[in-house]
This record gives sequence, structure tokens and C-alpha cells, in this order.
Amino acid sequence: MLRSLFLHMGLITGLASLDVVSDSPIFIGHAHASEGMAPDFTLRDINKKKVTLSDYKGKVVLINFWATWCQPCQAEMPHLQAIYDEFKDQGFTVLSISIDEARDASKVKPLVKRGKYTFPVLLDKRTKVIPLYNPDQTLPYNALVDKEGRMVWTKLSYAPGEEKLIREKVMEQLGIKDEVKVEEPKVEEPKVEEPKVEETEPKETEPKD
Repeated sequence: MLRSLFLHMGLITGLASLDVVSDSPIFIGHAHASEGMAPDFTLRDINKKKVTLSDYKGKVVLINFWATWCQPCQAEMPHLQAIYDEFKDQGFTVLSISIDEARDASKVKPLVKRGKYTFPVLLDKRTKVIPLYNPDQTLPYNALVDKEGRMVWTKLSYAPGEEKLIREKVMEQLGIKDEVKVEEPKVEEPKVEEPKVEETEPKETEPKD
């Protein structure tokens, strides 16, 4: 009986040490968030290709969670595209993850085409990935992952102008300094108007008798 008990306890211990595996065959989540490591995952993109986070080790990755019904998400995406275009050749990428359910997933690809977004767009139809990063599932949600796979910064929601902060954080991880040229203020010289001289016609005088 003791042997059975020990075997049972060993089985439980073994299970506890395993990575978290969902019922989806294409998803593998590693429970490393508390250690500072970004949970790994595999999802299909809008073209049904498998994409795995750990395959991007050595790059800085911005993971962006969004949905087609989220207006702030759609307002943010053009700015993410601009950041992606600026730094994609310097070791940076965006993994944009839609959490639209299966019934709404058909709206994702047309939206991506309309927006001309070229970064990878993945589908988390069963919402298996987002709870590992943001259990509240509030959107939009961004997580920045460094070249070693560590989650170094997260950001919830979006308001106009906040894309500057995202860009700054990406540049920090890439080791790029933003060389901002400070233009000297232009001082306009005051215009000195020349005094206007009014021309007056000489008055005619009547001859004296």
C-alpha cells in the first residue's frame, strides 16, 4: 500500500513539473511567467501556418493582443506597423494575436488586408494564450520580449500618443539611441516699415491784381 502511495505521489509530482499543455494540439504554454520568461506558445497565423514564439529567440518581439471588435486596438495597429517597418531589419518583430472567437475569426484576415499590415497575425480562437500573459483579457495588451525570451515590459490599453512609449521601449531593447535633431528656434527679424510719404499736389494760387 505504501508503495502505491509513493507511486501516486511521484506521479503527481511528475505532472506538476510538466509544461502546461492545452487541449489544442498546436499550443504549448510554458509556465515561466513568474520567472520573467515569456510563456512559449504555438498558434496558426491567418494563412494557417504554425508560428512559435521560441523560434524568434535572438530577436526583440512585441506580442500584441487585440480583437476586431476592439476600437482602441484598431487605432493602435497602424502605429505598430510603423514601428515594425522601422525596426524589422534590426532584429525586431511584432506577433499580433487576435483573440476573436471562431465565429468572428473570419473578420480578421479582411481587416489585416484593409490595414495593409505585414507583421505576423496569429489566431487565438480558444483564448488559450492570452490568459498566460493577461488573465483579465483586457485589450489591447502588449508584452515586450527581449532577445533571451524574457518579458521585460507590458502595457495595457491604448490612447493616442502612447505609441511613442512603445517605440522607445523597443529601441531600448535593440540598443538604439534616438538621435533627435534639436532645431534652433527661428527668430524672425522685425520688419521695419518705411514711413509713407504722402504726395501732395501744390495748391494753385490765384494771381493778385
